[in-house]
Amino acid sequence: MPAMVVTYGGHGGSKCSHQLRQVLDGLHMKPVKTAPGLNIPRSVIEDNSGNIDPTLIFASQRSKVIRAFRELHQKILGK
Repeated sequence: MPAMVVTYGGHGGSKCSHQLRQVLDGLHMKPVKTAPGLNIPRSVIEDNSGNIDPTLIFASQRSKVIRAFRELHQKILGK
């Protein structure tokens, strides 16, 4: 069964991604190679306005998320 890992957070997110990939391997699942990590910049958190535009906040990761979904789609199709 194919899987895709998307994490949130800096250093902790990448550690979680690594550990989750080990669990998925143990379950005989096949995680895609690309694993996007999403972060909200500290300045936005400190502003605490309650308004977060994900299109802007995660724009730098957009291409990586799209690539991961494409890899997942190919694995689902068995390619």
